[in-house]
Amino acid sequence: MVKICPISDRNVNENVSRLNSFFTLVFAVLFIVSGSFLFLGVMLIDFALRLFSQGKMSPVIRLNSYLLEVYKAKKVMINAGPKIFATRIGLLLITVSLLLVISGFTAAGAITAGILAFFCFLEFTFGLCVACKIYPYALVLNDLLPEKSK
Repeated sequence: MVKICPISDRNVNENVSRLNSFFTLVFAVLFIVSGSFLFLGVMLIDFALRLFSQGKMSPVIRLNSYLLEVYKAKKVMINAGPKIFATRIGLLLITVSLLLVISGFTAAGAITAGILAFFCFLEFTFGLCVACKIYPYALVLNDLLPEKSK
């Protein structure tokens, strides 16, 4: 499979993105350990705000931007496309996890949250974007869908 990533006309601070992954990792682990779906609910709201407000209304992004500003961390600007796609995948995993827990499939919900936690661990620790690895397969799946009627 050819290595390709989604491209956007926007840029984001990579350090903010990596801190976002850290906080998502923490919330996912807190859910797994406690079993409280409130952690999933908080993540669901934040991820939705990330997507639908281009990050401007996300409390986590705002907090991380503030922390990096206070500590005078260098801005490392990168293309937002992969991060937007990763946020969509994260929102999907959180939604599935929450629906599984609400439906009584707590272990399956925890496993789904564990997958999200693992992806966030890779992003935060190594800067490895799993979304970029998944993206080419998503394009193939998209090509298999019937065309929309005009």
